[in-house]
Amino acid sequence: MSLRDTARTIQAVALVGVVTMTAALAYGIWAGGLMEDGALIARLPWGLVTLIDIYVGILLFSCWVVYREHRLLTAAIWVVAILSLGNLVTCCYVLLAARQSNGDMKRFWMGERG
Repeated sequence: MSLRDTARTIQAVALVGVVTMTAALAYGIWAGGLMEDGALIARLPWGLVTLIDIYVGILLFSCWVVYREHRLLTAAIWVVAILSLGNLVTCCYVLLAARQSNGDMKRFWMGERG
């Protein structure tokens, strides 16, 4: 697989993630109550494990964003968005990073540092 193909695959997976997360968030807003359901999830042992797992992943992804972005304000905006909307925003970030890299995987991972 060429680097261009890899970048296209990353974009496709990220786009599927954006669509999936948008649908999931819309369903959650429509069918559930954030405060009531959130309190229930936090009381369940596996619900708590899942929340910890999600936020550890968000923390690691946010470290990549802070490293990759050359402006601290831009990185901070992305991190706040990720903390607010979760993997919908991580998929958007990956999609944008892949498009901006034009198939250059070093630029994909390192941003303007690459």
